[in-house]
Amino acid sequence: MKLIRGKPSKKEYKELIKRVKELEEEKLEMRKLIDGYRNMLAKMQIDFDNFRKRVERDRELERAMASERIIRELLPIIDNLEHAVNASINSSNNDGLIDGVKMILRQFLNTLSKEGLEVVPTVGSEFNPSIHEAVEVVPVDSDDDDGKVVSEVRKGYTLGGRVIRPALVKVGKKG
Repeated sequence: MKLIRGKPSKKEYKELIKRVKELEEEKLEMRKLIDGYRNMLAKMQIDFDNFRKRVERDRELERAMASERIIRELLPIIDNLEHAVNASINSSNNDGLIDGVKMILRQFLNTLSKEGLEVVPTVGSEFNPSIHEAVEVVPVDSDDDDGKVVSEVRKGYTLGGRVIRPALVKVGKKG
């Protein structure tokens, strides 16, 4: 379409009117398209928020179920401790109580071991600051004991290969 300066002809005027109507229709279609995208975006945001909430609820449920499972495994240990205490009340000999408590401790450690708990190696092993915490350096005569753990003050533990509590140890130093 070619415009001539000045007053447009009837044909040009009709073409301009037609083109304006086409552009208005395109504008209307674009607005509908934009509104559709806005609605889609709003729905996606709502869906994502709901997804995030559902994931958080699922995580909480998993934590609760894991806690329940572990507690169920610990209940027999509580029962055995109660039996040991009740048996020792009526007995003048505490040897049975000591043996019972030792047995319960083994049962408790076995239960935790099934969950991935491991005792950090100490006495005789090389001092390792990632799993040991030195509370004292003690003199030793042997080269073999230099830099090694010579005494355990408190046990350390790993869970699934990750240190959850370092062992408190005494480390040998020759000299």
